[in-house]
Amino acid sequence: MLLMLNKEMNGGKQILACDFLKQIDPLSDFMRQYENQRHMRRAFEAEYRISSFNYVLLLFESVNRILTVVNARYE
Repeated sequence: MLLMLNKEMNGGKQILACDFLKQIDPLSDFMRQYENQRHMRRAFEAEYRISSFNYVLLLFESVNRILTVVNARYE
Protein backbone atom coordinates (compact mmCIF):
# COMPACT_ATOMS: atom_id res chain seq x y z
CA MET A 1 0.00 0.00 0.00
CA LEU A 2 2.74 2.46 0.94
CA LEU A 3 4.71 1.62 -2.20
CA MET A 4 1.65 2.32 -4.34
CA LEU A 5 1.13 5.68 -2.64
CA ASN A 6 4.79 6.56 -3.12
CA LYS A 7 4.54 5.76 -6.84
CA GLU A 8 1.46 7.97 -7.18
CA MET A 9 2.77 10.90 -5.14
CA ASN A 10 6.52 10.90 -5.83
CA GLY A 11 6.83 9.02 -9.08
CA GLY A 12 8.40 6.12 -7.19
CA LYS A 13 11.54 7.97 -6.13
CA GLN A 14 12.72 7.84 -2.54
CA ILE A 15 11.88 10.92 -0.49
CA LEU A 16 13.84 11.59 2.68
CA ALA A 17 12.33 13.15 5.78
CA CYS A 18 14.85 15.98 5.51
CA ASP A 19 13.48 16.86 2.07
CA PHE A 20 10.10 17.51 3.66
CA LEU A 21 11.64 19.44 6.55
CA LYS A 22 13.54 21.70 4.14
CA GLN A 23 10.23 22.89 2.72
CA ILE A 24 9.27 24.54 6.02
CA ASP A 25 10.08 28.25 6.24
CA PRO A 26 13.02 28.54 8.70
CA LEU A 27 11.87 32.03 9.79
CA SER A 28 8.37 30.93 10.77
CA ASP A 29 7.26 30.90 14.39
CA PHE A 30 6.91 27.15 14.20
CA MET A 31 10.60 26.68 13.38
CA ARG A 32 11.83 29.21 15.91
CA GLN A 33 10.62 27.09 18.80
CA TYR A 34 13.45 25.27 20.55
CA GLU A 35 11.76 21.85 20.50
CA ASN A 36 11.19 21.97 16.76
CA GLN A 37 14.78 23.03 16.09
CA ARG A 38 15.98 20.16 18.24
CA HIS A 39 13.85 17.68 16.29
CA MET A 40 15.15 19.13 13.02
CA ARG A 41 18.76 18.64 14.12
CA ARG A 42 18.02 15.08 15.18
CA ALA A 43 16.38 14.32 11.85
CA PHE A 44 19.34 15.64 9.86
CA GLU A 45 21.77 13.73 12.08
CA ALA A 46 19.79 10.52 11.66
CA GLU A 47 19.71 10.93 7.87
CA TYR A 48 23.48 11.53 7.88
CA ARG A 49 24.09 8.37 9.91
CA ILE A 50 21.88 6.30 7.63
CA SER A 51 23.64 7.63 4.52
CA SER A 52 27.07 6.98 6.03
CA PHE A 53 26.08 3.44 6.98
CA ASN A 54 24.81 2.81 3.44
CA TYR A 55 28.19 3.90 2.01
CA VAL A 56 30.01 1.51 4.34
CA LEU A 57 27.71 -1.33 3.31
CA LEU A 58 28.33 -0.55 -0.36
CA LEU A 59 32.07 -0.61 0.26
CA PHE A 60 31.90 -4.07 1.89
CA GLU A 61 29.64 -5.35 -0.87
CA SER A 62 32.10 -4.12 -3.50
CA VAL A 63 35.00 -5.83 -1.74
CA ASN A 64 33.04 -9.09 -1.65
CA ARG A 65 32.28 -8.84 -5.35
CA ILE A 66 35.91 -8.12 -6.23
CA LEU A 67 37.12 -11.06 -4.13
CA THR A 68 34.54 -13.34 -5.73
CA VAL A 69 35.61 -12.35 -9.25
CA VAL A 70 39.32 -12.70 -8.45
CA ASN A 71 38.75 -16.07 -6.77
CA ALA A 72 36.69 -17.35 -9.74
CA ARG A 73 39.43 -16.37 -12.23
CA TYR A 74 42.20 -18.17 -10.45
CA GLU A 75 40.40 -21.43 -9.71
